[in-house]
Amino acid sequence: MKSNFVPLGNFIEEIRQRIGTEKKTVYSVTNNRGFVPSSEVFDKQVFSIDISNYKLVERNDLAYNPSRINVGSVAICPDENGGAVSPMYTVVRCKKELLPQYLLYFLRSEKGTSEINHRAEGAVRFQFKFKDMQRTPIYLPPLSEQERIVRLLDEATSLRVTRVRANARMEQFVPALFQEAFGDPPKTEFPVKTLHEVAEVVSGIAKGRKFDGQKPVTINYLRVANVQAGYLDLSEIKTIEALPSEVEGLQVRIGDVLLTEGGDFDKLGRGAMLEVDLPNCIHQNHVFRARVNQDYLLPIFFHDYLQTQQAKKYFLSCAKKTTNLASINLTQLRALPVPLPPLAIQREFAAQVGEARGVQSAQGRSAERIEALYQSMLSRAFAGELFFTTKKT
Repeated sequence: MKSNFVPLGNFIEEIRQRIGTEKKTVYSVTNNRGFVPSSEVFDKQVFSIDISNYKLVERNDLAYNPSRINVGSVAICPDENGGAVSPMYTVVRCKKELLPQYLLYFLRSEKGTSEINHRAEGAVRFQFKFKDMQRTPIYLPPLSEQERIVRLLDEATSLRVTRVRANARMEQFVPALFQEAFGDPPKTEFPVKTLHEVAEVVSGIAKGRKFDGQKPVTINYLRVANVQAGYLDLSEIKTIEALPSEVEGLQVRIGDVLLTEGGDFDKLGRGAMLEVDLPNCIHQNHVFRARVNQDYLLPIFFHDYLQTQQAKKYFLSCAKKTTNLASINLTQLRALPVPLPPLAIQREFAAQVGEARGVQSAQGRSAERIEALYQSMLSRAFAGELFFTTKKT
């Protein structure tokens, strides 16, 4: 099997032909979308009006950014008429013994990325030059086997794309449910109260406080970094010192909605509901906690109301703005107008969200299995281990 591992230099050539006076579409090579017309990537034309020095790429040529190939900036030109890319790109053409799609899968595989990182030059700036690619070894079976491997990986890629699209549709489903049930802005017939009237709203504690001889305890706490738009990131929970009396009043519990005090404009007032039990955990002073009165308001309704344009407009209208940052205070948050649909409608919405979350959870597990299968296939393919097994009859 080792005889099938050969240096790429025997099967590729670098294309340095300039476009000259030819009329071609100018492309950028993106990490996730492959070849994309530069006019679609940037809001304004960033390439030179004179593109005569740009490199010519033909259909099925590969182009890559020598400084970013290790993060996915490599793709195959799909344009039947070819195109042009910036002189900074390296353009590679495969010889007849090597399929371009097979090479692309290799370069984006864990094995390929490892070889790229190992062979790249530059202590200060990463550079994977064509001569580095020439020295890179690859498992190279006959063309018929390359074609089979590409077909298998294409099928696996199609499954991944389908799952990503399904997940994206589900992400849009709950906001669509909210808008259908309540409207955005919410329907005018719903009564409105301030958040202070229907919820306990408190701020947390700051680090580095003096305790004047009192003995604090060490406890988990949620920071601004934990509160994302619509969900809590609980991958890292830090600790803080607090007095037992503070802990008693600030412990979070399931159903609490946590909101950020400020930050970038798009992050202002972002909120998320705690859906798992976090015993012995409080929150910092830049995070507000709203514990709603469920005689008026269900936590899931309030959580999704915070994602509406109406809520966001309120926060922006009263926020204190400094440079590119904005913040709200506790008084302003307590004054947030909150519509109060009938509880029966809120409960029906909560049930629908629960069903949707169940589907999302199942999709997440499916996506993990598909991704694990895909990565396993990539690894086996370029180790020379991706074989068909045939049953004897």
